[in-house]
Amino acid sequence: MTDMLCLYASESEFPNPEHLQLRLFIHEKGIAAHVEEVIYDAPQGGELHRCPYAAATPWGEAPSLALEDGSYLTNAGAIARYLDQRFPGRKVLGKSDLEQGQDAMWERRIFLHMLDRLMMAINIVHGDPELQFTPPPDAQWSAYYWREALYHAAVMDRQFADGRAWLLGGAKPTFADIALYSAIAVSRLAADQTSLDARFEYLGAFRQRWQERPSFQAAFGEDHQCQTERIHLVA
Repeated sequence: MTDMLCLYASESEFPNPEHLQLRLFIHEKGIAAHVEEVIYDAPQGGELHRCPYAAATPWGEAPSLALEDGSYLTNAGAIARYLDQRFPGRKVLGKSDLEQGQDAMWERRIFLHMLDRLMMAINIVHGDPELQFTPPPDAQWSAYYWREALYHAAVMDRQFADGRAWLLGGAKPTFADIALYSAIAVSRLAADQTSLDARFEYLGAFRQRWQERPSFQAAFGEDHQCQTERIHLVA
């Protein structure tokens, strides 16, 4: 079993928060030397559908982790869970059974109630370049999903009112915190909306804490604005 793995990811005009999540997880876990990123262009007619893993996964998904037996693992949460167990060091998805359950609970809440709605709001307006067509813009539906995301972001903001730095209340972030950061980053893509970190005091402080962490700086460099824009998420 080799210690060097290959993570395929894609760039496009449509944001890929899972790529951001895995980039940040890999550096938080401290395994950047064991994971090589291969980034493909993903606009219509780009490289995505010609990349090695496209035929091996049901939907040509990215990010995708190539395994030694020739199979691929997709979905940021699934990949992070596998890497967290495969490599030694801090368990970013939780040390105890309870912590792992709590982390999975919060990550799922963030995806369902915030991140998915934000992505829908942006996709409705701008379309998804990985599709073979671009749906017509619908400002009303976009506004609806945005309002839903804001409602749940307010609920999330209140979780930090007790002074905790991270969702599980520990001294270091878990994968759920990475997911929450990616949702905040996605919200900054909407030029006609105020981002979550600017709307909510605790989420703004949460974003700042992430940007001060060595793992974040290692993942995106000193010029983190430029680096996160490279994967089309404004940090």
